[in-house]
Amino acid sequence: FDTKMAAKVMKGAPLQIEAELIINSEGKVSEVKATGGPEELDSHLEEILLSLKNFQPAMQNGKAVKVRYSFPVSMRFW
Repeated sequence: FDTKMAAKVMKGAPLQIEAELIINSEGKVSEVKATGGPEELDSHLEEILLSLKNFQPAMQNGKAVKVRYSFPVSMRFW
């Protein structure tokens, strides 16, 4: 995460970005969306989430399925 860029954009103010993504049936991250922060930070968080390594996919009735996750990302930079 580019903390220098974030500190420049936020100037010490607290920030909470809502992140949403899908882990597909192959364990890959897809359909990433970040909202609530300055566009520059939202985009940067999306890039980071898309760069995550594969996960073990969720299983339902013995079959791999995609799952949507939503979570807050809280930050504060000085």
